[in-house]
Amino acid sequence: MDRTAILVHPDDDMLVALRDHAAGTRVDCCGEPLTLREAIPAKHKLARRHLSAGESVRMYGITVGRIVTDVPAGGLLTTSNLVHATDHVQLGDQRAEWQAPDVDAWRDVTFQGYY
Repeated sequence: MDRTAILVHPDDDMLVALRDHAAGTRVDCCGEPLTLREAIPAKHKLARRHLSAGESVRMYGITVGRIVTDVPAGGLLTTSNLVHATDHVQLGDQRAEWQAPDVDAWRDVTFQGYY
């Protein structure tokens, strides 16, 4: 079977269509056959598995949204059934130490510019 959809990250809940698909088309990605519930245009996302309302959705291995209404496996993900969401991120106290390199060898060197 031709590769017609890709999984960006192993933890993702969605696939990306590589071409236009008609409803009822069988897509096999990573050994997971899916029958598409509706037409999926190229470059659009489809549910890798059944997604329930309120559930977080991952792409690129991180949370990118939350499901508003249930989406069956093989269903088109759109702004009507998915809203933007992220996980809480807490940055720690990140300090980097940097030591200036020894430039004594170039202390008296000048630059004449380009001719």
